[in-house]
Amino acid sequence: YPCIHFGSRKAVMTAILGKRGLWTIERHIGVTCGIMGITLSAAIILPDLKTALEWSGSTVSVAMMFLFPVVCFLGLRSRLTPGCGLAVRTGLACAVAVMGLLVIVGFFATKLAL
Repeated sequence: YPCIHFGSRKAVMTAILGKRGLWTIERHIGVTCGIMGITLSAAIILPDLKTALEWSGSTVSVAMMFLFPVVCFLGLRSRLTPGCGLAVRTGLACAVAVMGLLVIVGFFATKLAL
């Protein structure tokens, strides 16, 4: 459990402060307590492990199928030769990303309705 905190803390701090953000002990303790509080709350609220695995599995699998390839393509788009349908490919990639997000939102809506 504590080994996961390193990656989680780094991701949260990078998302909030950027790569050049100042790393202080107060922020380290605050982010660690926040992560532990969220995971403890989830453990108390969720009835069993099956629910947590359903939610995480559904979001991660959709992200791996739809969102990660689109993000990679959009990141490498500047290296591609202009023309040759690049605008169409970018539009299709964005459409696939929107479809992936709709699948995730649809799953959450379905689970909350049940």
